[in-house]
Amino acid sequence: MSQDLSILFEPFQLKGLVLKNRFVMPAMTRARTPAPGTPTELNALYYAQRAGAGLVIAEGTNPVPGGSGFPGVPAIFTPGHVDGWRRVASAVHGAGGKLFVQLWHGGRISSAAWQPDGRPPLGASAVKAENALFVTPDGQRGQPDVPREATQAEIDWLVEGFAKAARNAIDAGCDGVEIHGANGYLVHQFFSDRANVRTDGYGGAPRNRIRFAVEIAEAIAAEVGPEHTAIRISPLAAYQDAPVSDPSDVYPLLLAELDRLDIAYVHCVEGEPSGINTGQGAPEREFDFPAARRLFRGAWIANNGYDPERAARTIAAGDADLVSFGRPFISNPDYPARVRLGAPLNPIDNSTAYAGQAERGYTDYPALETEPAVA
Repeated sequence: MSQDLSILFEPFQLKGLVLKNRFVMPAMTRARTPAPGTPTELNALYYAQRAGAGLVIAEGTNPVPGGSGFPGVPAIFTPGHVDGWRRVASAVHGAGGKLFVQLWHGGRISSAAWQPDGRPPLGASAVKAENALFVTPDGQRGQPDVPREATQAEIDWLVEGFAKAARNAIDAGCDGVEIHGANGYLVHQFFSDRANVRTDGYGGAPRNRIRFAVEIAEAIAAEVGPEHTAIRISPLAAYQDAPVSDPSDVYPLLLAELDRLDIAYVHCVEGEPSGINTGQGAPEREFDFPAARRLFRGAWIANNGYDPERAARTIAAGDADLVSFGRPFISNPDYPARVRLGAPLNPIDNSTAYAGQAERGYTDYPALETEPAVA
């Protein structure tokens, strides 16, 4: 291992939670959880295989009914769901890892077909997402429905639902939760002045557009403690037709509120998720990520297009405490060990990245041989 990479293998104290290294496996939808969203032994094995990361963040998980717009997504709002997540947490901890669960509500990236009452999905406003990725319950791609604008009562219900989901995660033995406030989904939709055209206290001025996210973070921190509370953001993402026209007006305000709450970490996507080109004509925008990091005194996880060398430089410069690596963890369950040894990486099978048959492309990627083979 290069001396320049040694910082990646240093432990880190995350609000009293000791992470064994600076590698983070971020939430990645793998579409392997059967209806009604209860994690199985297969899901537990998948995450346990990747527990060599200092922190594992489990894939986007529905905190309330109707939060999905994709098949195969887990949930965490029933006792059965909690039992499934208890299985996952036990497996990850048994393999020496730490586990946060990402709480993900898709908002308008959905349709009436996914809603228990058959009504249009909830959104910040009744504005349809154009050129957005949506998958029907039977697995076909389509265009999301025009959402209905969430009422105050529905916003209150959502905030309470996120807090209850966080309690469920902690009761299942998980170490914390990450609010999905990125990539054009519900929380991000409130940030976006394209998706959010409300005229009440949740729309218009930047301070109003961050209010929903802050209320969720406050509710979770009150329910399970700020040390178990985190958020993922993507200031420059136009994905799912939800750009923020001036992120420098919105995100410093948000970070100040998150700093006040003293939550565990901010997980920041630098640019579009996975380098996606939205093709949606979003205006050219800039954002000073190192300066943003200094507005929040808790831990900072950098994400998007990092290789180990860049990750080490970023941490050494104080611009991040941890770095998340997505796709390498899909096909390399032992990614940190491979980096330490300079070992080659398994290629990824893109055809099974987001869906597939059981273990194929999910739990069948080989790890390095840890002991000499017996002749």
